[in-house]
Amino acid sequence: MAKLSNLKEIFEGRIFRIPLYQRDYSWRRKQLDDLWEDLKTTIKRDDKNHFMGVITCSDMTNQEVAHFSSNFEITEGDEIKMNQETYKPFFIVDGQQRLTTLLILLSVFADKLKSNKNYARQVNDWKSFFLNNDELYKFDYYDDEDKSNFLHATFNNELNTLQDSDFVLLNLKNACEFFEEKTKDIEMELLKKYIDCIENRFLFYFFEIPQNEVDISLVFETMNNRGIPLSKLELLKNRLLYLIDQYLNGKDTLRKQVQMTWNEIYKWLGKKTNLNDDDFLRSFYIMFYKHDGETEDDFNNFEKGLFEKQFPSAKPIDYDHIQRFLTTIKKSSKLWYIVNSPSDYKKEFSQNDLSEELFNWLQMIILNKNCFSFVRPLIMAVLYRLLEEKSSGEEKSFVNILKAIERHNFITYLLAGKKKNANRADILREIYHYFTGEKNNKEIVDFINEKTTESINTVNIFNNIWKQVQQKPYYFYSWEGCKYFLWNWECELEKRMNKPAEEISIKYKDGTSCLIFSEDADYPEVCRQRDKESIEKLRYSLGNLTFSKIQRNKNYKDNKALYLASKSYSDRDVANKYEDWSDKNIYDRGCRMFDFLLERWDLKDSKIDNDDFKRKFLIENIKIN
Repeated sequence: MAKLSNLKEIFEGRIFRIPLYQRDYSWRRKQLDDLWEDLKTTIKRDDKNHFMGVITCSDMTNQEVAHFSSNFEITEGDEIKMNQETYKPFFIVDGQQRLTTLLILLSVFADKLKSNKNYARQVNDWKSFFLNNDELYKFDYYDDEDKSNFLHATFNNELNTLQDSDFVLLNLKNACEFFEEKTKDIEMELLKKYIDCIENRFLFYFFEIPQNEVDISLVFETMNNRGIPLSKLELLKNRLLYLIDQYLNGKDTLRKQVQMTWNEIYKWLGKKTNLNDDDFLRSFYIMFYKHDGETEDDFNNFEKGLFEKQFPSAKPIDYDHIQRFLTTIKKSSKLWYIVNSPSDYKKEFSQNDLSEELFNWLQMIILNKNCFSFVRPLIMAVLYRLLEEKSSGEEKSFVNILKAIERHNFITYLLAGKKKNANRADILREIYHYFTGEKNNKEIVDFINEKTTESINTVNIFNNIWKQVQQKPYYFYSWEGCKYFLWNWECELEKRMNKPAEEISIKYKDGTSCLIFSEDADYPEVCRQRDKESIEKLRYSLGNLTFSKIQRNKNYKDNKALYLASKSYSDRDVANKYEDWSDKNIYDRGCRMFDFLLERWDLKDSKIDNDDFKRKFLIENIKIN
């Protein structure tokens, strides 16, 4: 039964608990802004209330109410008795985010008012009614001590005493700081109006659902599939809890394991990068289950296989399956953080478990952003096997997989110009077989290398890239792989030079593809007796590109001092090797870079490793003076 109620009526004689299947607090700036605007608008319109949506709750079973019996008296009607007052406990099915935010806002208001002794009693009354009556919190998590501590600290303005990077705590802190900023200059009387508005003029439809008539966790899942977005990861947690209750007699230890597992997952997903829930779940699903015969669409619509095939609501769940699933996904959440943020992981944690070389290859794969996303489940499987097998002496064979991935992505997508879905489904299908140990490290490396060269011979690769750059106005300068290749050349030059210990090279994100001989520059040795098209081809040829961010002058002589002082090894290499900048030196440097490309990505072939092919590739038919 539903009726329109204000917040004060909703909290009268009730307490609320957030059940295990609920999502954690996740409101961000946009939702907080919307609520604040609603409050200001309602205050201005004295004659109008504001509809806040639906609050749906379910009653608790006898066993669930008994959870409170260690601290409070329970009446025959399953109500909690304290200080001669009784409270009926409810689980929140829908509306948790709104209620949490309104209570945070009320606690901030109360904190502002308590400094004025004229409002001290009212502040105590508000806190007692909405937040906590002595030891009994009116709104709290059910059987999750860590998150309860977060919430209590929020209501009591003690968040700074907690040291934790959990994204739930961060979201609560952000909400507090947002409302503190909004209310810092508001006068006391206006604060009172705001509190009155929240208590009495924000209206909800309040639903009570008897738990003995429907399955509440399925109600939650259905409601959130019909317009209130939940991530697939959040829905999966709810589905597992439902299956445990339905088919495994609600084993308490398993339910607790689900909660602890999701706490661990969100701890890692919420660290700094705020990783997407469903990206992680999709990658884990690809790694953990067999996908023989599945297509690209099957991988993209992974939730169908996960919820309809692996965890359907109408099929009994196997205890060993769910146990193994929980153990593995919990461990994988940390690995997912490493896969996506290796540099952050290195800074924050001891890296004794993984070598510097492995981190370097992880970083290199990430830099090729267009191709990084789809190989993440394979990298996660590599790290999982590496750490599970604890074979530090064999780490080289795991690094070889990363090398093969990086080579595949560069050659297939940036050199050969294949579509971004080329080879993807084939590789994704193999991940399960590698993860389960059916294929060893060498076999997966051989498979990736086979995919790299299966339909591409070396001559075709370079003809293809030449075709790509010929069709673009800026030739090599407009090549999609230009910055990534130049960064690799930069790293190669760093190895060849004797770098002083205190010197720091330019970072990938700070550098860009630059022209040595630019459009308005004065380079007579390049331009003399040439038509515009030939000059353009030399300007945008590989040998005229460098990785830097410095502002250049019009002539090479003035630039040399800048190059020698640059953080870019490409700049310094040019200045050290070439006295002037001519067509001959552009070609000579292009040859050096071309030879490096063949060596770095293992593309040596007599058909292309010769002067004629090299010249055609770099400058076509331009005559060198």
